Amino acid sequence: MHPSNSAALMAFSALTSSSVYAHDHHDEIEIISVMGAKQALSSNSSAMKMDLSQLETPGSISVYNQDLIEAQGAVSLGEVLKNDASVSTGNVRRGRERFYMRGFVLEPDQSYLRDGQFHLSRYSQPIELYERIEVLKGPSALLYGKSTPGGMINLVTKRAQEEEFHFNFQQEFGSFGYNKSMLDVGGALNESGSIRARSILSKSSEDGWREYKDGSKATQERFVGALMLEADLSDDTVLSVNYDRTEDEGGIDMGPQHIRNKTNGKYELAGK
Repeated sequence: MHPSNSAALMAFSALTSSSVYAHDHHDEIEIISVMGAKQALSSNSSAMKMDLSQLETPGSISVYNQDLIEAQGAVSLGEVLKNDASVSTGNVRRGRERFYMRGFVLEPDQSYLRDGQFHLSRYSQPIELYERIEVLKGPSALLYGKSTPGGMINLVTKRAQEEEFHFNFQQEFGSFGYNKSMLDVGGALNESGSIRARSILSKSSEDGWREYKDGSKATQERFVGALMLEADLSDDTVLSVNYDRTEDEGGIDMGPQHIRNKTNGKYELAGK
């Protein structure tokens, strides 16, 4: 065989073996696919007046449902809104709660909704009556007319459930004499479940941390009571009647009282 033909045959053999080796190596590659699912706390909201998922909603809405409220042990609307970075708390004295959203104050007569309807919110809201809090961020005048530019807060009340009967009693204790009892009872009133009722009762008390010279404290006592009735009039008509009452009594702790001592003209603190 000619030397040039021998060199060409050796080169062809080397290329052929290299190609076969690469092909065998490719067949040994294993492909592993990992798939996962993300579960959200809530799948829909009513602040936009449409039953849409949050991914389909043309706006920015944060929803904090009952599971989150109970896990957090929230006793006020301000504690729930701590989960939202765009909301800050303002004045909370005298049983009131003022909030700022994106730097704009939330007005009591413009920025709060209850079940999609305007709600006057001048005092602390009874968080025991709400199953979720919806925070609608940004201008909302397109849907609700006059409103603040920061956004709105929609409070969704609890409803009478169709189950036969449920009974829930909670008792909480805390520092400074904090004591809270809550009863949640209700269910269907007939066999078909077309008539339902639910009642929520909550009573709490707390001693102020400041003790005055006469031994008194700025104690707080709060009572929340609600009754919900629902009746299915037809397949697409439901009659709902809600009644709730909140009583918040107690002293207003505005700090220690300064009293002028008439003997030497100096000021003294009335608090201990």
